[in-house]
Amino acid sequence: MKINPDNFMLGNFELSEKFVVLIAGNEDSYISAIEKKIRNHYYKKNKSIIEEIEKIDDYVEANDMFGQKKILKIHSLEGFSDKKIENILRHENGIIFSGTKLKLNKNTKDSFEKKEGYYIFMCYTLLRENKINYLKKYKENYWPDLDSKAFWFLVDILDNRFGIFNNELEKLTNFNSEEINLENINKIISETNNPDIEKIIFSIHLNNSQIIKFYNSTILDNGDLFFLISRIKFFLNILVASKSTREAESNFPRYLFMHKKNFVDIYNSLNQKKIKKLIGLTFRLEKLSRTSGSIGIVLGLRFILNFKRVVFSTSA
Repeated sequence: MKINPDNFMLGNFELSEKFVVLIAGNEDSYISAIEKKIRNHYYKKNKSIIEEIEKIDDYVEANDMFGQKKILKIHSLEGFSDKKIENILRHENGIIFSGTKLKLNKNTKDSFEKKEGYYIFMCYTLLRENKINYLKKYKENYWPDLDSKAFWFLVDILDNRFGIFNNELEKLTNFNSEEINLENINKIISETNNPDIEKIIFSIHLNNSQIIKFYNSTILDNGDLFFLISRIKFFLNILVASKSTREAESNFPRYLFMHKKNFVDIYNSLNQKKIKKLIGLTFRLEKLSRTSGSIGIVLGLRFILNFKRVVFSTSA
């Protein structure tokens, strides 16, 4: 049976008493989180311990004098067969196959999708709807007074990788619910990342060689790039929503007061045509960065230079 990872993590689905689980995909932190939830649940329920083996043929039945049964964590699908699985489940509580390198053939996939007690979780970076599902639950449990501006800001700003996304939410839950507003969220999230990343947006007043040097010394991995994109979207939202220079100044985060003048200069340089171009550039960068690997960092630099060109262009 194919299970939505969100539903499981949010408590909307439970495994059977005896189970075979396959957790695969390309998102390590999401895979680890699901595996941890399964382990913790069954340890609390029946004190099941975990035994790790490389492949299914390495399993050896052990006679435990206390009758304690195990959950097997198996790192490879090599040698997989329904008959071997059935034999193990006669003696143990469950089996977990997990990892980003698991290779599923048709027979294995059919077993996990069709057989009773077999479950498959495919874990990838979070999409917008995934983040909305989690944030609705957090709002319900922790922040009942969270307003819509703050909610949608979190959807846009939080990382698409589950581990980072979840860590940021945990940090926010440590604050009194009355303190969770747009200004505080913005400050809390920014403090957990390199503060220089935001400054890249305001560096477009520099010459190109200075921008390139600053960008290359600040954006060191895809995590930095994803955070930069989220901040660009945040500031673009302010630019779009502000109806006057005064309103743009008022909406600008107070903790970034040193960059307010640069931000206002950007606002005063824009018109509807330029804003439309900037939104298109940002959308394209976000889309490409999810599939381009380390090349995304180069694309981010190209974006900043194009951003500068559009803002200060006299022809648009």
